[in-house]
Amino acid sequence: MLRDITRILADDHINIQQMGTRKNLRDNTIIVTLTAEICNIDQLSQTIGRIRQLPNILETFRDG
Repeated sequence: MLRDITRILADDHINIQQMGTRKNLRDNTIIVTLTAEICNIDQLSQTIGRIRQLPNILETFRDG
């Protein structure tokens, strides 16, 4: 899954500044948190939309 997310960001020429993961043992999910350089709101919307289309993605959102 990380490979798929980073491929989308690379394809959109988005630089990752920071990335982390946490595993939730109760429900066997992984939380991925990342900070990226985004040019504008359109690029953000398009990229989030592409990530949401990946299999097994439960939630994607902007924080802050």
